Amino acid sequence: MARKKMVEAFDLLLRDLMETNTLFGGKIIVFSGDFRQTLPVVRSGKKKDFIRESLLCSKIWNQLEKLQLSKNMCATKDPEFCEYLMRIGDGKEKTNDHRKIQIPHSLIIPFTSEKESLNLLFRNTYPNLYTCCTKTSFITSRAILTNKNDFVDEINDMLISQFPNTEKVYIAIDETIDPKDQSEYEDFLHTLNPTGLPPYKLTLKKNCPIMLLRNLNPCEGLCNGTCLICNDFKPHVISATISSVYVYYNIAFIIHLHLVYPLIMYFNCRYFNMAQRYTINMITPDTKDWTCKIQVVDKSRPRDNKDKTTKYQVLVLQDEEENQVQTTIFNTDITYFEKEFAPFKTYLVSVAHVKLPPLGYENPLNKFIWTLDKNTIVEPVEEVKPPEDPLPPPTRLTLTTFNTFEYQSKEFEFDVLAIVINGSPSTKTATEKRIQEFIDFIDHEGVKLFNQLHDYPIILVRRIGKSSSGTSNRFVGLTSKFNTTIEINPPYPQAAKLRTWIKTIETKLVA
Repeated sequence: MARKKMVEAFDLLLRDLMETNTLFGGKIIVFSGDFRQTLPVVRSGKKKDFIRESLLCSKIWNQLEKLQLSKNMCATKDPEFCEYLMRIGDGKEKTNDHRKIQIPHSLIIPFTSEKESLNLLFRNTYPNLYTCCTKTSFITSRAILTNKNDFVDEINDMLISQFPNTEKVYIAIDETIDPKDQSEYEDFLHTLNPTGLPPYKLTLKKNCPIMLLRNLNPCEGLCNGTCLICNDFKPHVISATISSVYVYYNIAFIIHLHLVYPLIMYFNCRYFNMAQRYTINMITPDTKDWTCKIQVVDKSRPRDNKDKTTKYQVLVLQDEEENQVQTTIFNTDITYFEKEFAPFKTYLVSVAHVKLPPLGYENPLNKFIWTLDKNTIVEPVEEVKPPEDPLPPPTRLTLTTFNTFEYQSKEFEFDVLAIVINGSPSTKTATEKRIQEFIDFIDHEGVKLFNQLHDYPIILVRRIGKSSSGTSNRFVGLTSKFNTTIEINPPYPQAAKLRTWIKTIETKLVA
């Protein structure tokens, strides 16, 4: 059954064509069907979604004249089954403790194993298939329905193997958009089975039923959904009989057709090679279809804005020329990318949103800022085809040394690369609040640092500030900010030099 929006759009179209505000332009339109059995299809929908999309919930429903049929003409020889369906539709069929109806045993194929149960289903639906397959009425009066298209090809292959006669196999010819990609992705295209297209490998036998998937000649009965019985096979033509008593000239010839899927399909692994490579500084809001090879050099934890209405996460990305750009992910997109953008890993990024930052929020890293969402394509370099080498360890750092801390204002944020030689547990104030606890650093990076104190870990702290306790010649007071990040043992060459130096004075530290 069609969705209500389709019917409403049809109503508006007829009103526009007939230049009147009358329902359906004054034309007589007949809708038929049982809402209880033919609800509209909603992808991944639930009961309420199916009901909401039905004509029954349309704004034009009250304007329609309702006519009810009182006699069942389709299943006159099975009144018990008809009554059973009516009780289900009316909500009168008894249910068990789990509010599930009981299906009669006569309608159930007992399950032993998947193969045995399917064979039993075939024997019940098509008894004596080997001898009765030449009878058109025997073939066309029976069908096996599945709740998912994934099972259709599997069942078809099993049934066609039980037909007598020699099989005829038709192989599809899949083509890539760019002919240069044909040799590399031909095998991959053969594995795809889009809805509305026949399988790549179509196996047929004489007297087997087939169904048309296109409107070839509606006047002659060759419509989408028409059932036919195969008679003969040629390299490029199938001779078949239309299985309908209403078609007078019921012999049809189905030729090879060039079928085009209605949607252009792009695949992430190939998109990067099709798009042109850019560095960060080359990308502007006007740049189209770009790809940039980047390394994640900074990644904050997800934070809430001041009003607690928006969640965001800030990244700093760096390309092979060490150009950097601040990148932000918002709300549900944070979860979408939670497995991507590991610190110091290399990725290929395509078509992020590029824009100028709002006034007052300019960033010294780059003139523009990026925003990532579900439309952005992200792929680790080792997973693309062919795989690419990761970017080398970054070297770009803007650091502040300890001897300049006392000259920094409390509002200023700076970066520090340092060695951790000691630490103490978190302490509490009189109000039972931990002094060092700001956001959640003590519960994450703090725990890791305490476990590695014996190895003198190196930390890279970005956007840290001077604490209210100030500085002296004996200590430096620092405090984390809302956007502070801490990396332990980062892969910078500057960190490697510090590690080499600490080994030369390790004996003094122990003493």
